[in-house]
Amino acid sequence: MVPLYLHLQAFGPFADEQKLDFTQLGSNPLFLINGPTGAGKSTLLDAICFALYGETTGGEKDPRSLRSDLADPATVARVVFGFRLGGKVYEIQRQPAQRVPKTRGSGLREIATEGTMLDLTDATPKVLVAKKAGQITDYVESLTGLKAEQFRKVMVLPQGKFRELLLETSLKREALFAQLFQTDVFRQIELQLQERAKDIRTRREANELQIAGLLEQADIAEEKLLAADIAELVSSEALARARRADTADLHMRAQRKIDEARRIRTQFEQRDALAAQLAQLEQRQSAVAGQEGALRQARAAAQLRQWHDGAEQISQRLALTQARLADGQLRLEALTQQLAQEKADQATHAIAYEQTAALNVERGRLQALFPKAQEWHRQQQLLATLNADLTQARLALQAQTAEQQARLERMAGIKQEHKALQAMVAALPEQSVVVAHNKARLSERLACDALAGRLKALRDEHAAAANEQGRMQNGLRSAQHEQDRLELAWHQSQASRLAARLQQGLPCPVCGSVSHPAPAPSDGHEISDQMLRQARQHVQAAGQRLAAHEARLTQLARQCDEVQTELDQRRQALGQDAHSDLVQLQRRFKEQELQLQASQSARQKLDEGMRLLARLEQDQQTLEQTLTGLRTRLQTLSVTQAASKRR
Repeated sequence: MVPLYLHLQAFGPFADEQKLDFTQLGSNPLFLINGPTGAGKSTLLDAICFALYGETTGGEKDPRSLRSDLADPATVARVVFGFRLGGKVYEIQRQPAQRVPKTRGSGLREIATEGTMLDLTDATPKVLVAKKAGQITDYVESLTGLKAEQFRKVMVLPQGKFRELLLETSLKREALFAQLFQTDVFRQIELQLQERAKDIRTRREANELQIAGLLEQADIAEEKLLAADIAELVSSEALARARRADTADLHMRAQRKIDEARRIRTQFEQRDALAAQLAQLEQRQSAVAGQEGALRQARAAAQLRQWHDGAEQISQRLALTQARLADGQLRLEALTQQLAQEKADQATHAIAYEQTAALNVERGRLQALFPKAQEWHRQQQLLATLNADLTQARLALQAQTAEQQARLERMAGIKQEHKALQAMVAALPEQSVVVAHNKARLSERLACDALAGRLKALRDEHAAAANEQGRMQNGLRSAQHEQDRLELAWHQSQASRLAARLQQGLPCPVCGSVSHPAPAPSDGHEISDQMLRQARQHVQAAGQRLAAHEARLTQLARQCDEVQTELDQRRQALGQDAHSDLVQLQRRFKEQELQLQASQSARQKLDEGMRLLARLEQDQQTLEQTLTGLRTRLQTLSVTQAASKRR
């Protein structure tokens, strides 16, 4: 704890307000409070202890008795104490319980003890405790780690109390010093180390028991003999691994021979199937030859069909003639005059009748050939259908073959692309680590730049505050000079003021003479008490402003040092990147991040390509089966077409 300032008003022997600025003693002061008995030396320590804990250093005075008996009744007794602790600045204002004049009417009224605690670390004061003195004491105890009694014994040991500290029991002194110097942490560490040592000993004993049990199971008398057994087992393991490698090699060669034998067996099976198909084709060859003869007869029947059609026309004409003959016979009696003509027609009809008999014979022959002509026509239709099926099968085979070739080329391209993608994916873990490291370093670099900006702002503010401090010091010196001048003039004018109050025949309050032959003359520039009081208040206000400003200046210097230390540590951790050009650094990190994204995309493409390749290989197997079926069908259709052509 570092005291900064102490203000007392109507406290102890001080009737008016007194202000002490400890910052004027330097950053690490060692000073002496000296003065005659009753001057108020102990009162300063009582004021500090009262501000912190609401008690005096001896703990024997009632807080009600702290009010000065010489102070104006309307003046409220209070203490204002400012101090620095743990890098923060605090101010405590506390007033004891006291009796002051009533605001209305006559008499006195009792006001309870109260106080306020502020945090002045930042530019804007922060109220920690308001109006509740008990909470201030609790807050101070949590900050210092000391209660009022311990604070009195260690920090502000009152007169005659040092002997009591020396005469305390060792346990109490140990507890006091442990809390003062915070040795409880080391005690806790010692206890933790003892627990860890106990646990280690327990585990060591358990391990020794386990080792002894294992040695007993292995029938080994001593642990030293275990190394020889381990070496022997290691050599045996090496031999077993070598034999296993040789066996694996033999297994691979045997597996290759088995695969080759299976392939040869498949070829033999294919050869047997082809031989069976050849035998079937040879058996069907005679049937195909018979069908070809029938086809030739059908073609001849087709040539005779036109003669058959002519015979049918003649038959129709014959039927018509016969009808006419029947009609003529019916009309013979009526048409006697046409007999000659009819006789001529009859001769013609007789010739036609003779021709009709020959045509009937030809028609019978043609009717016998008609079934063969129908069979030939059916075979022609079957041949056309076979030709169409054969053409369609060939086109399907060509399309499937082209598709198979395209799939094979695509699979080859995918496999070639996979090689390049696998090379990129192999670098993905390292790139991920590099990018994560780059992000951390870039964030650290931005933090360093922000700290550098903050450091510059703090230094600029510190420089401006230093300049302002000089102006405020000049103002304080001017105010003090004016106060000194007014006080000197006030003291010099006291004689003239006394002379103005002298009356003839009345004794002088200084010398007691009733005659006043040469009273001090007045120069017309008397200094009133109000003017002197205003000058003192002006000096006090200037001093307070300067003290607050110096505290702020000290705080800025401390913040500059802290920021500079943190900035140096971070820059040292960053190394060269701390001073590299930020744009180039971001560009380099961005390029590495793009490489990582490319590798991640490559991994995604590789996964998709593997799935696509698996589907293509499956489709390729299905396509192979389809091609095999098409080839078989094409072969069957070709055989059937050849047989149909022969028929």
